[in-house]
Amino acid sequence: MQNILVPTDFSPLAKIATDTATKMAMISHGEITFYHSATEIPQDWKNWPLNEKDKFPENQKIMSQLVRKMNSLKKHCKSLGIPCQSIVRTGPFLENLEEVVMQEKIDLIIMGSHGVSGKQEFFIGSNTQKVIRRVHSNLLIVKEPIDEIRFKKILFAASLGISDQEAFADFLSIIKIFKPEEIHLVTIDTPGFFNQPTILVKQRQKDFKKMASNLQLKTHFVRNFTIEAGIRKFSESKGVDLIVISNYERHPIKRIFSGSTVEMLANHSNLPVLSLDKISDF
Repeated sequence: MQNILVPTDFSPLAKIATDTATKMAMISHGEITFYHSATEIPQDWKNWPLNEKDKFPENQKIMSQLVRKMNSLKKHCKSLGIPCQSIVRTGPFLENLEEVVMQEKIDLIIMGSHGVSGKQEFFIGSNTQKVIRRVHSNLLIVKEPIDEIRFKKILFAASLGISDQEAFADFLSIIKIFKPEEIHLVTIDTPGFFNQPTILVKQRQKDFKKMASNLQLKTHFVRNFTIEAGIRKFSESKGVDLIVISNYERHPIKRIFSGSTVEMLANHSNLPVLSLDKISDF
């Protein structure tokens, strides 16, 4: 959690993400990078000759306004004693973001998101959804302002596969800064022909529990029609503060399914959702 990235469009949701990032940076002693991509300006704008740029004063005005807004964000962070920088790109949001994540060695992206429903979910993917699908980085999705980064009860959703075990190991190292009082390891049993036998699930959960022997961890195997619905129902019943789920899958088809579950949670859960991913082998 040392290098935190906040993509911003300066909206109220982006402000929620910024406020969360400053609180996170203060407890992790990290630094923040603010990122914005001016999608209305050509990607190679910075390489244009000055005489060509002069023909588009509206683009120059946009860039000047962005610099002022970024300077305001940096001034606020520095007043809190948080190291920070800003990056303004032109052109496609997602392509630029992927490049920034790699170049800056980002540990965590924080984004605000509002839920969508119905056809919107399938035809109008938000920037947050696009990041879930494409960008290999840990991603914290927040819906509401967080008064204090103090997640007492954390839910870790797992299908108990190899990639989940790897993600759980990384999760245990990350959550130390939160000092949780309870961790709930939850596996959702959904209707279908290829579900894991209960005895196997229980054994695998014991293996995970051994990895967290120094923490207050409880295991649960619950049934619901979908993974996303099961996670939300359980989190509501237990008063969970943070939902954590792995998006480590490298197999393209499997990643589509794991990513879609994260997207559904990002859309429908009012709780913060931490999607775990990695970029080390890219």
